[in-house]
Amino acid sequence: MNLRHGADVWWGAVRADHAYGWFLPTIFLHAGPGHLASNMIALLVASGAVEFLAGGGWTLAAYLVTGLGAAWVSYAGHGAPPLSIGASGAILGLFGCTVSFVIRRRRIFNYAQQWKVWRVYVPLFILILLPVLVNADVHAHVGGFGCGLVVGLLLPPHQRIRNLASVDSLRDE
Repeated sequence: MNLRHGADVWWGAVRADHAYGWFLPTIFLHAGPGHLASNMIALLVASGAVEFLAGGGWTLAAYLVTGLGAAWVSYAGHGAPPLSIGASGAILGLFGCTVSFVIRRRRIFNYAQQWKVWRVYVPLFILILLPVLVNADVHAHVGGFGCGLVVGLLLPPHQRIRNLASVDSLRDE
């Protein structure tokens, strides 16, 4: 069975039998080597940011929740097969987590951390996000990002954030 046929079959199973478990494999499958490579690069950036802010366990949980949320929004937004495939929705969910986490918890960041977020992460996110917005399933991307905005509000800061915030050697410069 090829991937396109599988996604068509899964869409039918979700529609007819409410087999929502088929959403899970869609966040790990990719349409080809180029799709996989671009998602791996974006995942490196997005997961690195969330892992730094909240820790590895929370990053995995956020990836799964936002990926499933993206798959559901994609499914609900399309009236016909196939189910969306790829990690893009989950990756954009991690970007959304980072954005809402940083905005909600901006007071706990020291000057050096704030500088890094606004001069490194934000431009990097923009460079990665712009091509994604024109290239694939907009429903999955918007759904993942929106879900990530909500999840990011709930993520607790990792202890390293508090430890780094207590040392602010650049504040006086």
